[in-house]
Amino acid sequence: MKFSHFFIHRPIFAMVISIVIMLTGVVSFFNLSITQYPSIVPPCIYVYGSYTGASPQVIMDTTLAPLEQQINGIENMTYMFSGTWANGTWSISVYFETGTNADIAQVLVQNRVNQATRRLPQEVRDSGITVKKRSTDFIMSLNLISPDGSRDKVYLSNYAITQMQDRLSRIYGVSEFTINGAREYSMRIWMNP
Repeated sequence: MKFSHFFIHRPIFAMVISIVIMLTGVVSFFNLSITQYPSIVPPCIYVYGSYTGASPQVIMDTTLAPLEQQINGIENMTYMFSGTWANGTWSISVYFETGTNADIAQVLVQNRVNQATRRLPQEVRDSGITVKKRSTDFIMSLNLISPDGSRDKVYLSNYAITQMQDRLSRIYGVSEFTINGAREYSMRIWMNP
């Protein structure tokens, strides 16, 4: 008699064994320590701000150079890179060794930025400098469309900003919510002096 025939002729016994195996798997699944998997993505701290009206070269010389000099050499830092854009915004991404606590790294970067603040132009200090943890990986991208064409891009962008951004940002595990190509409602007022 073959081994498979034993279970074919005893279906109740086979069902009991399969239920026991399934329950063991369910119990084991909920007891797995998922958080003990090693971290493979290095933590990144993102520093950004704006210097309205300045060219990228001016931003590099007056803002990024002092910040980079001060941030350079933080404990467990591996590398950093920075960028400026023609609209007056700038950013510095500071990467740390894998396994570094991102909260402590953020505090270290924030302390260094505070030390460099007095060397920055007044316009940069007035607009503010933001330091936050950032994941460099995209996990999800959403696309808003109007199937019947009744809503235009401006309406959809405004809907994403006013209705979705805050709600999705509150979800556990969401580190950043970015709207690419956002178009917001605006009003142009012509005054006759």
